[in-house]
Amino acid sequence: MDETALVATADETALAKIVEENNLPKATAELALGQFTVFLHHAAKYEAQATAINVTSSDQLEEMAEARKVRLGLKSIRVEAEKRRKCLKAESFRFGKAIDGMANIVKAIIVPLEEHLDRQERFTEIKEAKALRELTEKRRAEIQALGVDPLMYRLGPMTDEEYQAVYNGIIAEKKQREAAEKRAEDDRIAAEKAEEERQRKIQEENDRLKAEAVERDKQAEAERVEREAREKEEREKREAIEAKRNREIEKERRAQEAILKKEREAREAVEAAESARRAEEARKVEEGRKAALKAQRAPDKAKLSQLVIDLAAFPLPTMKTKAGESVIDAVSQDLSKLIAFINQEVGTL
Repeated sequence: MDETALVATADETALAKIVEENNLPKATAELALGQFTVFLHHAAKYEAQATAINVTSSDQLEEMAEARKVRLGLKSIRVEAEKRRKCLKAESFRFGKAIDGMANIVKAIIVPLEEHLDRQERFTEIKEAKALRELTEKRRAEIQALGVDPLMYRLGPMTDEEYQAVYNGIIAEKKQREAAEKRAEDDRIAAEKAEEERQRKIQEENDRLKAEAVERDKQAEAERVEREAREKEEREKREAIEAKRNREIEKERRAQEAILKKEREAREAVEAAESARRAEEARKVEEGRKAALKAQRAPDKAKLSQLVIDLAAFPLPTMKTKAGESVIDAVSQDLSKLIAFINQEVGTL
Protein backbone atom coordinates (compact mmCIF):
# COMPACT_ATOMS: atom_id res chain seq x y z
CA MET A 1 0.00 0.00 0.00
CA ASP A 2 1.44 3.39 -1.03
CA GLU A 3 1.64 6.48 1.19
CA THR A 4 -1.41 8.10 -0.46
CA ALA A 5 -3.57 5.07 0.36
CA LEU A 6 -2.34 5.10 3.97
CA VAL A 7 -3.29 8.79 4.35
CA ALA A 8 -6.74 8.20 2.83
CA THR A 9 -7.33 5.21 5.17
CA ALA A 10 -6.38 7.31 8.23
CA ASP A 11 -8.78 10.06 7.21
CA GLU A 12 -11.58 7.51 6.63
CA THR A 13 -10.99 6.30 10.20
CA ALA A 14 -11.45 9.88 11.40
CA LEU A 15 -14.77 10.07 9.49
CA ALA A 16 -15.93 6.83 11.04
CA LYS A 17 -15.02 8.15 14.51
CA ILE A 18 -17.25 11.22 13.95
CA VAL A 19 -20.12 8.94 12.91
CA GLU A 20 -19.59 6.84 16.07
CA GLU A 21 -19.36 9.88 18.39
CA ASN A 22 -22.67 11.27 17.03
CA ASN A 23 -24.40 7.84 17.27
CA LEU A 24 -25.87 8.06 13.76
CA PRO A 25 -28.25 5.36 12.47
CA LYS A 26 -26.63 2.85 10.15
CA ALA A 27 -28.34 4.07 6.99
CA THR A 28 -27.53 7.70 7.72
CA ALA A 29 -23.94 6.83 8.65
CA GLU A 30 -23.40 4.85 5.41
CA LEU A 31 -24.84 7.74 3.37
CA ALA A 32 -22.52 10.31 5.02
CA LEU A 33 -19.42 8.12 4.75
CA GLY A 34 -20.16 7.32 1.12
CA GLN A 35 -20.57 11.00 0.27
CA PHE A 36 -17.34 12.27 1.88
CA THR A 37 -14.97 9.29 1.53
CA VAL A 38 -14.69 9.93 -2.19
CA PHE A 39 -13.48 13.49 -1.49
CA LEU A 40 -10.77 12.10 0.81
CA HIS A 41 -9.51 9.80 -1.96
CA HIS A 42 -9.36 12.66 -4.43
CA ALA A 43 -7.50 14.91 -1.97
CA ALA A 44 -5.01 12.16 -1.07
CA LYS A 45 -3.95 11.93 -4.73
CA TYR A 46 -2.80 15.56 -4.59
CA GLU A 47 -1.12 15.44 -1.16
CA ALA A 48 2.23 13.97 -2.29
CA GLN A 49 2.42 16.47 -5.19
CA ALA A 50 1.63 19.41 -2.90
CA THR A 51 4.24 18.56 -0.24
CA ALA A 52 6.91 17.87 -2.88
CA ILE A 53 6.68 21.42 -4.32
CA ASN A 54 9.15 23.78 -2.60
CA VAL A 55 9.83 27.09 -4.37
CA THR A 56 12.95 28.90 -3.12
CA SER A 57 13.81 31.08 -6.13
CA SER A 58 11.99 33.42 -8.53
CA ASP A 59 13.26 31.51 -11.57
CA GLN A 60 11.43 28.24 -10.62
CA LEU A 61 8.59 29.03 -13.04
CA GLU A 62 7.65 25.40 -13.68
CA GLU A 63 7.36 24.70 -9.94
CA MET A 64 5.19 27.78 -9.51
CA ALA A 65 2.91 26.72 -12.38
CA GLU A 66 2.69 23.21 -10.90
CA ALA A 67 1.81 24.69 -7.49
CA ARG A 68 -1.07 26.64 -9.07
CA LYS A 69 -2.32 23.56 -10.88
CA VAL A 70 -2.30 21.40 -7.72
CA ARG A 71 -3.88 24.20 -5.63
CA LEU A 72 -6.75 24.65 -8.09
CA GLY A 73 -7.30 20.88 -8.11
CA LEU A 74 -7.53 20.79 -4.30
CA LYS A 75 -9.76 23.88 -4.32
CA SER A 76 -12.23 22.18 -6.70
CA ILE A 77 -12.42 19.18 -4.31
CA ARG A 78 -12.99 21.49 -1.31
CA VAL A 79 -15.71 23.45 -3.14
CA GLU A 80 -17.52 20.27 -4.19
CA ALA A 81 -17.32 18.93 -0.61
CA GLU A 82 -18.83 22.19 0.68
CA LYS A 83 -21.66 21.98 -1.86
CA ARG A 84 -22.37 18.39 -0.82
CA ARG A 85 -22.37 19.43 2.87
CA LYS A 86 -24.94 22.20 2.27
CA CYS A 87 -27.12 19.88 0.18
CA LEU A 88 -27.15 17.12 2.83
CA LYS A 89 -27.87 19.60 5.63
CA ALA A 90 -30.76 21.10 3.64
CA GLU A 91 -32.24 17.63 3.13
CA SER A 92 -31.80 16.90 6.85
CA PHE A 93 -33.54 20.17 7.74
CA ARG A 94 -36.49 19.39 5.44
CA PHE A 95 -36.78 15.92 6.96
CA GLY A 96 -36.87 17.34 10.51
CA LYS A 97 -39.43 19.96 9.48
CA ALA A 98 -41.67 17.28 7.98
CA ILE A 99 -41.46 15.20 11.19
CA ASP A 100 -42.39 18.28 13.29
CA GLY A 101 -45.38 18.94 11.00
CA MET A 102 -46.68 15.39 11.31
CA ALA A 103 -46.34 15.44 15.10
CA ASN A 104 -48.15 18.81 15.25
CA ILE A 105 -51.10 17.35 13.28
CA VAL A 106 -51.46 14.53 15.83
CA LYS A 107 -51.07 17.04 18.67
CA ALA A 108 -53.70 19.39 17.19
CA ILE A 109 -56.25 16.57 17.21
CA ILE A 110 -55.51 15.18 20.69
CA VAL A 111 -54.80 18.33 22.81
CA PRO A 112 -58.29 19.92 22.39
CA LEU A 113 -59.90 16.59 23.30
CA GLU A 114 -57.69 16.28 26.38
CA GLU A 115 -58.56 19.83 27.46
CA HIS A 116 -62.30 19.21 26.98
CA LEU A 117 -62.19 15.98 28.99
CA ASP A 118 -60.11 17.69 31.72
CA ARG A 119 -62.80 20.37 32.06
CA GLN A 120 -65.53 17.69 32.31
CA GLU A 121 -63.49 15.73 34.85
CA ARG A 122 -62.91 18.80 37.09
CA PHE A 123 -66.37 20.41 36.60
CA THR A 124 -67.09 20.91 40.31
CA GLU A 125 -63.56 22.09 41.05
CA ILE A 126 -63.65 24.60 38.16
CA LYS A 127 -67.11 25.85 39.19
CA GLU A 128 -66.01 26.41 42.79
CA ALA A 129 -62.78 28.10 41.65
CA LYS A 130 -64.80 30.42 39.37
CA ALA A 131 -67.16 31.33 42.21
CA LEU A 132 -64.16 31.98 44.48
CA ARG A 133 -62.53 34.23 41.86
CA GLU A 134 -65.73 36.21 41.37
CA LEU A 135 -66.19 36.64 45.16
CA THR A 136 -62.56 37.65 45.54
CA GLU A 137 -62.81 40.22 42.74
CA LYS A 138 -66.02 41.66 44.26
CA ARG A 139 -64.40 41.98 47.69
CA ARG A 140 -61.21 43.50 46.22
CA ALA A 141 -63.26 46.13 44.39
CA GLU A 142 -65.09 47.03 47.65
CA ILE A 143 -61.85 47.26 49.67
CA GLN A 144 -60.13 49.24 46.95
CA ALA A 145 -63.05 51.69 46.86
CA LEU A 146 -62.20 52.49 50.52
CA GLY A 147 -58.70 53.56 49.48
CA VAL A 148 -56.93 50.42 50.80
CA ASP A 149 -54.71 47.97 48.91
CA PRO A 150 -56.79 44.74 48.67
CA LEU A 151 -53.63 42.64 48.21
CA MET A 152 -52.94 43.14 51.94
CA TYR A 153 -55.72 40.62 52.72
CA ARG A 154 -56.50 37.04 51.69
CA LEU A 155 -60.07 37.97 50.78
CA GLY A 156 -61.11 34.78 48.94
CA PRO A 157 -60.90 32.21 51.78
CA MET A 158 -62.62 34.54 54.37
CA THR A 159 -66.10 33.71 55.62
CA ASP A 160 -68.78 36.38 55.23
CA GLU A 161 -68.49 37.21 58.97
CA GLU A 162 -64.69 37.55 58.75
CA TYR A 163 -64.92 39.72 55.64
CA GLN A 164 -67.61 41.98 57.18
CA ALA A 165 -65.41 42.45 60.27
CA VAL A 166 -62.46 43.46 58.07
CA TYR A 167 -64.67 45.77 55.99
CA ASN A 168 -66.15 47.50 59.07
CA GLY A 169 -62.67 47.84 60.59
CA ILE A 170 -61.37 49.55 57.46
CA ILE A 171 -64.32 51.99 57.48
CA ALA A 172 -63.67 52.81 61.17
CA GLU A 173 -59.94 53.34 60.50
CA LYS A 174 -60.82 55.53 57.51
CA LYS A 175 -63.10 57.75 59.64
CA GLN A 176 -60.43 58.06 62.34
CA ARG A 177 -57.80 58.85 59.70
CA GLU A 178 -60.03 61.50 58.06
CA ALA A 179 -60.67 63.12 61.46
CA ALA A 180 -56.95 63.14 62.21
CA GLU A 181 -56.24 64.58 58.78
CA LYS A 182 -58.83 67.35 59.36
CA ARG A 183 -57.25 68.23 62.71
CA ALA A 184 -53.80 68.24 61.06
CA GLU A 185 -55.12 70.51 58.27
CA ASP A 186 -56.66 72.94 60.80
CA ASP A 187 -53.38 72.99 62.72
CA ARG A 188 -51.48 73.60 59.47
CA ILE A 189 -53.72 76.54 58.50
CA ALA A 190 -53.31 78.07 61.99
CA ALA A 191 -49.54 77.57 61.83
CA GLU A 192 -49.41 79.18 58.39
CA LYS A 193 -51.33 82.24 59.67
CA ALA A 194 -48.99 82.52 62.66
CA GLU A 195 -45.97 82.17 60.36
CA GLU A 196 -47.34 84.87 58.03
CA GLU A 197 -47.72 87.25 61.00
CA ARG A 198 -44.19 86.46 62.17
CA GLN A 199 -42.78 87.01 58.68
CA ARG A 200 -44.65 90.39 58.47
CA LYS A 201 -43.04 91.57 61.68
CA ILE A 202 -39.64 90.33 60.52
CA GLN A 203 -40.09 92.21 57.23
CA GLU A 204 -40.99 95.43 59.08
CA GLU A 205 -37.89 95.06 61.24
CA ASN A 206 -35.74 94.33 58.16
CA ASP A 207 -37.09 97.45 56.42
CA ARG A 208 -36.19 99.60 59.47
CA LEU A 209 -32.70 98.07 59.67
CA LYS A 210 -32.23 98.53 55.91
CA ALA A 211 -33.11 102.25 56.15
CA GLU A 212 -30.64 102.67 59.00
CA ALA A 213 -27.99 100.78 57.00
CA VAL A 214 -28.56 103.07 53.99
CA GLU A 215 -28.03 106.14 56.18
CA ARG A 216 -24.87 104.63 57.67
CA ASP A 217 -23.60 103.79 54.18
CA LYS A 218 -24.11 107.43 53.07
CA GLN A 219 -22.16 108.72 56.05
CA ALA A 220 -19.43 106.11 55.55
CA GLU A 221 -19.17 107.01 51.85
CA ALA A 222 -18.72 110.71 52.68
CA GLU A 223 -16.03 109.81 55.23
CA ARG A 224 -14.36 107.51 52.67
CA VAL A 225 -14.25 110.25 49.99
CA GLU A 226 -12.73 112.71 52.49
CA ARG A 227 -10.22 110.10 53.68
CA GLU A 228 -9.18 109.14 50.12
CA ALA A 229 -8.68 112.81 49.18
CA ARG A 230 -6.46 113.30 52.22
CA GLU A 231 -4.54 110.09 51.52
CA LYS A 232 -4.10 111.09 47.85
CA GLU A 233 -2.59 114.47 48.84
CA GLU A 234 -0.20 112.80 51.29
CA ARG A 235 0.70 110.12 48.70
CA GLU A 236 1.47 112.73 46.04
CA LYS A 237 3.77 114.57 48.49
CA ARG A 238 5.58 111.31 49.32
CA GLU A 239 5.91 110.44 45.62
CA ALA A 240 7.38 113.86 44.83
CA ILE A 241 9.97 113.49 47.62
CA GLU A 242 10.74 109.93 46.49
CA ALA A 243 11.11 111.00 42.84
CA LYS A 244 13.56 113.78 43.82
CA ARG A 245 15.59 111.36 45.93
CA ASN A 246 15.63 108.78 43.10
CA ARG A 247 16.89 111.38 40.62
CA GLU A 248 19.74 112.26 42.95
CA ILE A 249 20.58 108.59 43.46
CA GLU A 250 20.49 107.96 39.69
CA LYS A 251 22.80 110.94 39.05
CA GLU A 252 25.28 109.68 41.63
CA ARG A 253 25.06 106.14 40.20
CA ARG A 254 25.84 107.29 36.67
CA ALA A 255 28.85 109.35 37.89
CA GLN A 256 30.17 106.30 39.75
CA GLU A 257 29.66 104.08 36.69
CA ALA A 258 31.62 106.52 34.51
CA ILE A 259 34.58 106.40 36.94
CA LEU A 260 34.45 102.60 37.07
CA LYS A 261 34.22 102.40 33.25
CA LYS A 262 37.41 104.47 32.81
CA GLU A 263 39.25 102.33 35.36
CA ARG A 264 38.04 99.11 33.68
CA GLU A 265 39.06 100.30 30.19
CA ALA A 266 42.56 101.27 31.44
CA ARG A 267 42.95 97.90 33.16
CA GLU A 268 41.75 96.00 30.09
CA ALA A 269 44.24 97.91 27.87
CA VAL A 270 47.11 96.94 30.16
CA GLU A 271 45.94 93.32 30.29
CA ALA A 272 45.60 93.17 26.47
CA ALA A 273 49.14 94.50 25.97
CA GLU A 274 50.53 92.00 28.47
CA SER A 275 48.61 89.13 26.82
CA ALA A 276 49.93 90.11 23.36
CA ARG A 277 53.50 90.24 24.70
CA ARG A 278 53.22 86.78 26.28
CA ALA A 279 51.68 85.35 23.09
CA GLU A 280 54.53 86.76 20.96
CA GLU A 281 57.15 85.29 23.33
CA ALA A 282 55.38 81.89 23.24
CA ARG A 283 55.25 81.99 19.43
CA LYS A 284 58.99 82.69 19.18
CA VAL A 285 59.78 79.92 21.68
CA GLU A 286 57.61 77.44 19.70
CA GLU A 287 59.22 78.39 16.37
CA GLY A 288 62.66 77.91 17.92
CA ARG A 289 61.66 74.52 19.28
CA LYS A 290 60.29 73.36 15.92
CA ALA A 291 63.48 74.57 14.09
CA ALA A 292 65.73 72.73 16.57
CA LEU A 293 63.64 69.55 16.28
CA LYS A 294 63.70 69.75 12.46
CA ALA A 295 67.51 70.20 12.45
CA GLN A 296 67.85 67.30 14.86
CA ARG A 297 65.73 64.97 12.67
CA ALA A 298 67.26 65.99 9.31
CA PRO A 299 70.05 63.34 9.29
CA ASP A 300 67.57 60.57 10.13
CA LYS A 301 65.12 61.76 7.45
CA ALA A 302 67.92 61.76 4.83
CA LYS A 303 69.01 58.28 5.83
CA LEU A 304 65.47 56.91 5.67
CA SER A 305 64.87 58.56 2.28
CA GLN A 306 68.04 56.90 0.96
CA LEU A 307 66.87 53.59 2.41
CA VAL A 308 63.64 53.87 0.42
CA ILE A 309 65.68 54.47 -2.77
CA ASP A 310 67.93 51.48 -2.01
CA LEU A 311 64.99 49.18 -1.25
CA ALA A 312 63.19 50.21 -4.41
CA ALA A 313 66.31 49.46 -6.48
CA PHE A 314 67.07 46.20 -4.69
CA PRO A 315 67.27 43.44 -7.36
CA LEU A 316 65.13 40.32 -6.80
CA PRO A 317 66.34 37.03 -8.30
CA THR A 318 64.39 35.29 -11.08
CA MET A 319 62.91 31.90 -10.06
CA LYS A 320 62.42 28.90 -12.28
CA THR A 321 59.68 27.16 -10.31
CA LYS A 322 56.16 28.14 -9.35
CA ALA A 323 57.02 27.76 -5.66
CA GLY A 324 60.02 30.07 -6.06
CA GLU A 325 57.96 32.65 -7.99
CA SER A 326 55.34 32.54 -5.20
CA VAL A 327 58.02 33.31 -2.60
CA ILE A 328 59.47 36.17 -4.70
CA ASP A 329 55.94 37.61 -5.18
CA ALA A 330 55.38 37.56 -1.42
CA VAL A 331 58.78 39.22 -0.82
CA SER A 332 57.97 41.90 -3.44
CA GLN A 333 54.63 42.66 -1.77
CA ASP A 334 56.19 42.85 1.69
CA LEU A 335 58.98 45.07 0.29
CA SER A 336 56.36 47.43 -1.20
CA LYS A 337 54.56 47.62 2.13
CA LEU A 338 57.86 48.34 3.91
CA ILE A 339 58.71 51.16 1.46
CA ALA A 340 55.22 52.66 1.94
CA PHE A 341 55.60 52.52 5.71
CA ILE A 342 59.02 54.23 5.66
CA ASN A 343 57.70 56.98 3.34
CA GLN A 344 54.80 57.56 5.71
CA GLU A 345 57.11 57.87 8.73
CA VAL A 346 59.56 60.14 6.86
CA GLY A 347 56.66 62.54 6.28
CA THR A 348 56.17 62.93 10.03
CA LEU A 349 59.84 63.84 10.72
